[in-house]
Amino acid sequence: MGILKRLMAGLCHSKLQPESVTTVRIPFAKTRRPRRTPAGLAIVSAFCCAALQLWASPQSANNLAASSALAVQVRLGDAPGGGTQIEAELRNLTDKTITAYKIALTIVYYDGREVKSGWTEDLVNLIGLADANPDSTFPGFGGFLGPSQTRIYKQPIGNGPGGIAPVRAQGTAVAIIYKDRTAAGDPAFIKSQFELRRQYAERMAAAIAEMDKILSDSEIHRAVTEQKNMPEVTNIPSAEKKFRQQLGARIESLSQGTAADRRCAQDLRLRFYDAYPGGGPLVVVQDAFDGYKAERAAYAVGSTRQEAK
Repeated sequence: MGILKRLMAGLCHSKLQPESVTTVRIPFAKTRRPRRTPAGLAIVSAFCCAALQLWASPQSANNLAASSALAVQVRLGDAPGGGTQIEAELRNLTDKTITAYKIALTIVYYDGREVKSGWTEDLVNLIGLADANPDSTFPGFGGFLGPSQTRIYKQPIGNGPGGIAPVRAQGTAVAIIYKDRTAAGDPAFIKSQFELRRQYAERMAAAIAEMDKILSDSEIHRAVTEQKNMPEVTNIPSAEKKFRQQLGARIESLSQGTAADRRCAQDLRLRFYDAYPGGGPLVVVQDAFDGYKAERAAYAVGSTRQEAK
């Protein structure tokens, strides 16, 4: 199994596809109803998502700084299963890599009604994996936007009353964060995103400490070393069983503890217990763990904002 596949194993929270086309779920937020709209007219079905609570904000100088760096073009098209979908193309207009962004979206229906929505994405963890494995093809999986790179998001949307499709859609970048930790756009989003990165790094550190203890067990460590040195040795059942038993017991214990302990247990289960139901191969678990540590390091470094020079 290649190093890239090992790293991707257990990378559960990334929704990216190998191509540069990503399907995202976008929540609707505020609707503006013109006076001429008939009373009782039903609004379209909303997108369902966990990305962000959105708004209708004026185009400030901060927002202009973001939109001039990240171009957003939105088109309406036919969804594969019928109906309408939006296709939002994001293009990095700068010579720096963009790792996080906040996009505002406006959809206009035939009666003049506007639905305000949008989404955010922070992919600094993928930067960590790519930096830790410069010889891999990991950046080809998409995610962060390098200089002049383009990504396309697609999402089906609901029709208006009587099955009438939306007439147009418009998007704009509200805020962006670069790999060098400088940023432009909405100050509130930027501040909260750096704080979220700090929280992620802190949370992941707890899971790393637990995994370090388990993988340092002499029998488990010996099995990892043997599999690294002899690729033909694909499984060592006794060591894999011991790893799974120890990890399962620790997850069970942490699940009875504090809120922080329970979050740690959740992360261990998601990334290492459920992802490897047989407990191995342990060399694959070790590679995934090394990738997890690289993600954590990226969050930690990325949590401190740098001022643009």
